[in-house]
Amino acid sequence: MPRGSFNFGDGGPGQGFPGPGFNRDFRGFHDNNDVKLGLSVQDTEDGKGAVVLSVAPGSAAEKAGFKVNDIVTDVAGSEISSTRDVANAYRTNKEKGSFSAKVKRNGQSKTLEVKVPKKLNKVDL
Repeated sequence: MPRGSFNFGDGGPGQGFPGPGFNRDFRGFHDNNDVKLGLSVQDTEDGKGAVVLSVAPGSAAEKAGFKVNDIVTDVAGSEISSTRDVANAYRTNKEKGSFSAKVKRNGQSKTLEVKVPKKLNKVDL
């Protein structure tokens, strides 16, 4: 995965440490059922946003209208300069249930409404 890339849960590259197969089970509870956006982004060359590399089918990102090659410029009122900004803005706002995101697509600015699915607890007994 290129430097400056980040994955928001589509199962692709960027899942990072601890890596595939790492078991986070503790007495049946899972730490890996966090709510994912389903978006993979990479820094732009000019530092003005983050380019969408992939959108997971059926994800909150797809339902909101994100498309590959969109440039994310704003998430919930926070200006985006890098993938780190996208990650921080998402983490800060996902508990609200919904937030807006601004993207540039084919030179046009679009506002998308992201509805974050409710986090459901899971336990294997």
